[in-house]
Amino acid sequence: MASAQAWPTRVVRIIVGFPPGGGADAAARIAAARLSEIWGQQVIVENKGGAGGNIAHDAAAHAAPTAIRDHRSGSGIAER
Repeated sequence: MASAQAWPTRVVRIIVGFPPGGGADAAARIAAARLSEIWGQQVIVENKGGAGGNIAHDAAAHAAPTAIRDHRSGSGIAER
C-alpha cells in the first residue's frame, strides 16, 4: 500500500502587500509560525508594500511555476 506524500515539500512564502510592522504583517507572521508547526516545513513572510499592493501582486504573479505561495492583499487572499 502506497503512502501519501507529505505536503508541502518545500519552503512556503506568504507575500504581504503591506510594509513590515503593521497588522497584516503581524497576522501573516502568526499564521506562518503556526503553519510551520503543523506542516513541519519552513513558512516565510515576505513584505512587498507599496504601489497600492501592485508590487506584491506582481511578485505573486511572477513567482516560479513550482513555487508555493499565498498572497495577502487588502482585498483578500489571491492564490496562483
